[in-house]
Amino acid sequence: MHEDPDPVPNPKPVPLIPYLPLRYLSLLLLACCMACSTTDEGPAPDHGPLPQDIPRLESLLAGGDIDDMTRLKIYNRLVLKLRGDRPHRAGKYAALQLILAGETDNPEYAGKALYLLGLMDKEHRDYNSAIVHYLQAIDRFDIGDIKDRLGDCYNNIGNVFLQTGMFDVAIPYFEKAVEYYEASNYGDYKLLALENLAVCHRKKESPDFATASKIYSQVIQSILNHKDIDYLSLIDLSIDFGVLKFNEEKYREAVEQYALALTYTASLPSSDEHRARLYANMTEAYMYMGEEHYATAGDYLRKLQSLDRPEQRSSKHEIQILNIQGELAHRLGEYERALSLCDRAIALADKEVVNPPLLETVALKRKVQRAYGRKGGPVAIEDSWRMEDLEEQQDRLRRAFEGRLDSAELRAILLRTVDGHHAHREAVREAKERRERHARVLLVLLLVFSVPAYYLIRYVQRHLREEKRLRKLRAQARMYLKRQA
Repeated sequence: MHEDPDPVPNPKPVPLIPYLPLRYLSLLLLACCMACSTTDEGPAPDHGPLPQDIPRLESLLAGGDIDDMTRLKIYNRLVLKLRGDRPHRAGKYAALQLILAGETDNPEYAGKALYLLGLMDKEHRDYNSAIVHYLQAIDRFDIGDIKDRLGDCYNNIGNVFLQTGMFDVAIPYFEKAVEYYEASNYGDYKLLALENLAVCHRKKESPDFATASKIYSQVIQSILNHKDIDYLSLIDLSIDFGVLKFNEEKYREAVEQYALALTYTASLPSSDEHRARLYANMTEAYMYMGEEHYATAGDYLRKLQSLDRPEQRSSKHEIQILNIQGELAHRLGEYERALSLCDRAIALADKEVVNPPLLETVALKRKVQRAYGRKGGPVAIEDSWRMEDLEEQQDRLRRAFEGRLDSAELRAILLRTVDGHHAHREAVREAKERRERHARVLLVLLLVFSVPAYYLIRYVQRHLREEKRLRKLRAQARMYLKRQA
């Protein structure tokens, strides 16, 4: 049994103030220990790996004997399973996940819920709400510095702007996505973000073909350096790179990229769809290279026509072939044949849906009519009116498809949403910095005033002890004099 040590005889009085910091430190340590401690109510039931089917996941939720982390995982999996064909139920589980993540202080699963809500909004073309949810998800993922998830959010925001034609606005978001994917070693996702970035540089209002070309070359080389080459992605990228060169009016370089893509199609078991696209692009590129290449263009056109059986072609595919034939006939000066091909394409086209090939046909027919008119050919006024009617009808369908919002109005709404969110984040950041500055000032003031306060108290304590000692001496002196008397 341990005994207390002997007391020190006649201990010297110790002032209270020098030990105050030590007491405060002890209290602080005690508070930290209490904050870090958790109430152990026994281990949560182990349900093993989560099931993949919806009924069993929902039965686990109904059971109620699961911990919060497992519940969050179940909510997240249910949203992933339901968001395609049952978005309302998926939205309900996403909302429950968001609430529970807030109650348990789990920013990662709060971010996941918001991200999935953004995906569902985007799929239903509610672009403004999608942007809001992605930005809110970024706020949550920022807390834990979850780089791969941040990359997903920035990439998807960029995709929203890309789909709405805001290519300049999309570029910094794709750049951030590339940065986060690189930091988290997500190479495949990084290549996808780079490809999106190249498309934006190619399609923006003032195209930056040089930057886009550099990115395409980088992505293509990365795929070629990979041990298992993804030939499908390689073909698509080479075609896009060729389209860039075509837009840049570097038709020979476009043909080179298309030729490379054709060699890659040999590595795919079924590549007729890609060959059809490549033969069409080769035909156009050779047409634009000049009259001496019209024969080669005709060869590729014949390859295109022989590749698919007519009954296998979609109407849009057939219209594209007719448009290429019409363009070549127009360049050869065969205006009547070109107009006949355009009429066949218009008759074949589905005019009740948004149909880009049909608009190409209308533009081609206008061009052929003007050239034929200059050569003295007859041009029917009714035909011009008909072309205008088709264009107006396609414009109405496009507006209805985009949600009955004018594209300029939609862009303005999206920009206001992003600017408002960034302004809110900046205000929050400034408020936090302001609070931190005030706390630092208060700490400095406490330190400044604590030193003189400490010495003042020490002085008062010494003065009181001295007075007490003098009173004791005076009392002893009086007692002595009284005894002497």
